[in-house]
Amino acid sequence: MDKIVFADIDKLLKKSGITTDSFNADARYERHWWNSGYKYACRFTNESERNDYYEKNSERIEEIYEEHMKYWWDGGYESGHGYNGVREEFYHDQQIMLEFLFDFFKKSNIQKVIVSPLHKVNYFENYIDIVHNDIFKECMRILKTMKIRKEARSGIIVDVNKEFVILKRFIEGNFRFISRVCIFCPENGIIIEPHHHMNYMFYYNNDEKIDSDIKKTAEKYSDIDIVF
Repeated sequence: MDKIVFADIDKLLKKSGITTDSFNADARYERHWWNSGYKYACRFTNESERNDYYEKNSERIEEIYEEHMKYWWDGGYESGHGYNGVREEFYHDQQIMLEFLFDFFKKSNIQKVIVSPLHKVNYFENYIDIVHNDIFKECMRILKTMKIRKEARSGIIVDVNKEFVILKRFIEGNFRFISRVCIFCPENGIIIEPHHHMNYMFYYNNDEKIDSDIKKTAEKYSDIDIVF
C-alpha cells in the first residue's frame, strides 16, 4: 500500500479522461449498476436518458425487485432500512459481489487501484454514533496506518492481488452505508463506486472492451441480473 495525495489523483483522472465533474447529472459517461439482492444493471449517458429508461422499463424493474425482495439490502444488515434477512445472508451476498469484482479485475488485467472518496469529499458518512461501528473502526485503522485523515481525499494505492483485503474492508463499509469511497482504475479509466444497496456503479468513457469484460465476468454469476 502507498499513499497518494488528491492532487496526484486528479492528474490521473484528467489523464484518463475522467474528472470529478463526471458525476454531475449531465455528465456523458456510462453508468452501470450491479446489484446483489435485487440485482440489475442499467446503462445511461445522461440524467434525461435515465429517467426515460425507468419510465419505459418500470414493469421489468418491479419484477426484479419482487423476485429478489427477500435480499433487500439497504445500508447493511443492521440499518433498519428495509432489511429482511440475517447477517450470514448479507455476507453471503457480499462475497458474491467481491468475487465478481476480483474476477473483473483479472479479466481486465487491472493490477493496481486507488481507493479514495473522490467526489464524495471525505471517507465516511456523518452519523453521530459512527465511531462505534465495527467496520468504521477497521477502516479507520487502515487510514491511520497510511496517515490519512478521514476528512481528506488522499487515496490508497492498492495491489489487487496482494492487498484485496483492503478493498474488502472499504467495500463492506460502503455496502453498510458507513464509508463512501470509490475505486479508481487509472490505467483503464474506470471508477467503481460501491453503493449501500450492495451494488457497484461503473463510470467510464464509452468503451466496448469494458462493456464486454463486465458482461463476460457477470455470465458466471447466476445471482446477478442484468438489464440494459
